[in-house]
Amino acid sequence: MSWAAAEMAGAFMWDRRCNRSLVRICDRRFLLPHVSFSRACGEDGRQAAHRIFGSKKTTIPGVLAGHFRQSRERCVNYLLANPKERILVAQDTTTFKYTTHIATEGLGPIHVSEAGRGLHSHAAIAMPRHGPPFGVVHLSIWARELAEHGKRRDAAARTKDPIEIKESQKWIDGMWGAEAALPDLPLLVICDREADIFELFAAPRQQQTELLVRSRHPRRILVDSQTKTVSLPDALDASPLLGVMEAQIPRAPGRRARLARLELRVCKVTMKPPGTLPPPMDGGKHPNQTVYAIEAREVGIDVPEPIRWVLLTTEPVVTAAEAEEMVRCYTRRWEIEEMHLVLKSGLRAEQLQLDDAHSLKNALSLLYVVAWRVLFTRDTARFTPGAPADQLVNPEELEVLEAIESKQLKTVRDVTRAIAHFGGFPRYPSAGEPGVRTICAGLQRLEGAVIGYRAAKRQLKI
Repeated sequence: MSWAAAEMAGAFMWDRRCNRSLVRICDRRFLLPHVSFSRACGEDGRQAAHRIFGSKKTTIPGVLAGHFRQSRERCVNYLLANPKERILVAQDTTTFKYTTHIATEGLGPIHVSEAGRGLHSHAAIAMPRHGPPFGVVHLSIWARELAEHGKRRDAAARTKDPIEIKESQKWIDGMWGAEAALPDLPLLVICDREADIFELFAAPRQQQTELLVRSRHPRRILVDSQTKTVSLPDALDASPLLGVMEAQIPRAPGRRARLARLELRVCKVTMKPPGTLPPPMDGGKHPNQTVYAIEAREVGIDVPEPIRWVLLTTEPVVTAAEAEEMVRCYTRRWEIEEMHLVLKSGLRAEQLQLDDAHSLKNALSLLYVVAWRVLFTRDTARFTPGAPADQLVNPEELEVLEAIESKQLKTVRDVTRAIAHFGGFPRYPSAGEPGVRTICAGLQRLEGAVIGYRAAKRQLKI
């Protein structure tokens, strides 16, 4: 069974022929990521995609049902082998821009310009502490209301709105969605600064679910049994130095990749509910939330903007080893950003030509599965380089790659590098490990080479 068949066989479709079409579309989009959707899928695949994605019976949960099941199975198998571990769940939001798609119906505003049109997407992926991601476990895609665009409201008035009618409810929904996809499993939900809202920490969650959120606000907090509030940065400055760790910081706009040396400080704090927070619907009061604050501050190097992360977690953190583990878990959040990079730069998700937002949402949900597979391919080579080559490619693809490389390829690292070489990745030893862009380009060329291989063996009529 191909990887696409395993992920799509359990999709909730009204006809089993739709499942077979989804398998073919996934396979073709994975092998031809850089070309247009129509060219990758062919005429039959394009027609099937329009019929499936445009149907009112098709939904995002339905398309992803089989993938959710496979993701859970991978998580369970990992925990059976590593019973003391947690499943990391990273969630993040991105915007898909379709401003030039004038005829597409149902799009909403995406920025301050009235002309900007597109969709917003909030996704969560599950992964281990070390290893390739297990899969997508939550996905929500929506369009903002055109009628509300440009209507400014007083910031103080907005804070008094209940969380249920705010867009920031997406962080709570992401946590609940992950819990629904991975019931009764120990989870650590990781979020960036946008999720630093009191309602997320106060929201009900499963007993085995913990939060790890990067702090955004210098909020007033209580330390230990004190009754007077202090600012969170001041409380961390007064905390003793626990230890020093090193972390690899990836490249970003205006920032080069580097190995950062970080000082660690920890303090246990109590967050009081904001005074503007609406009361619970039952008429009670919001309880205080006790969390552990971790500061990781970069030292020993002269850089324009040194790293200073403040992380809030519901997981008890006392020792330097526990603090370092939380920081390393947070760095895995970049995996969800890599997935959105694959969707936009590799799979050209913003160039989908469909008639309406409903069809676009369903198509994007399928592309999330393909993007996961690209990350899985890259990370399998990075985390388990010695695994057998047939974990990633079939015998025919392996034979083609070995002919191109003029050597036997035994491991997934050998296969991934051979695919990347096909995509233009340099062969010299100091080049490092290939990224998702060269892997996508290599997969596209590999598909053409396999077709030529079959034609040479007279297995395919041209």
